[in-house]
Amino acid sequence: MQIIHHHFMNAGRMAMVCLLLTVITAGCSKSTLNEDNPATLVLFNALENGVSVRANLSGKHPITYLTALEIRPRNRALIYSKQANQPASFFSVPDTLPASIPVWSGDLKLEKGKTYSMFLVNGNKGAENVLMEENIPAPGKDSLTYLRFANMSSAQPVSINIKGNPLGSLVSQLNFKETSAMLQLPADRSVASYIFEVHDATTGNLLAAYTANNINVYTQSNPYLFKTWSLVFTGKPGATGANLQQLTVLRYF
Repeated sequence: MQIIHHHFMNAGRMAMVCLLLTVITAGCSKSTLNEDNPATLVLFNALENGVSVRANLSGKHPITYLTALEIRPRNRALIYSKQANQPASFFSVPDTLPASIPVWSGDLKLEKGKTYSMFLVNGNKGAENVLMEENIPAPGKDSLTYLRFANMSSAQPVSINIKGNPLGSLVSQLNFKETSAMLQLPADRSVASYIFEVHDATTGNLLAAYTANNINVYTQSNPYLFKTWSLVFTGKPGATGANLQQLTVLRYF
């Protein structure tokens, strides 16, 4: 009986060693996988005057216009990178600057596995970039939508509210190149739509509005329920056409 008991103890020890090795191996594999995930860059073209840009992400010159990624006005592009210092140059379309000078150029500091947003702002002369790391909320049990506002209009600070509510009740003041906190809004069957209003934070004048419809329609893919998105405010005061002040939806995935 003693010998049999000793045999079972040895077998048990061996089983525990195998289990630990399996857990350690799985942990190492998972860590390696996360390290290999690229950084995700969500690039939004908020440049004035309806300027499209083409991106040169190779670090090599000159840019090859025919194959370079194009980002149209008030549109976004998803870029994936494994470089800690991602070279980036953006050229206007058509190229109106002398000697192929980029609208903006620089190295983007990115970390693998993380998500970033980048906004190109101002005109094609004197353009700036706004780069920020994102923390996309994990969907919870409640029927919510996750919304943030970005002020990329260089004119004035603004306030934001839902139509019918007091001015500034969602965001009291948002300056140029600033983004609001991530707001959690109900997206259940009781909510058919939201109308978001942007006002001049000083005068209270209405500058732009956006209507989000069919929030409680679940018969098709719902773009709001459990989703993270932004409304980007762009344009110039009193302008029309390409510089009309307006809100544009920015979706991350």
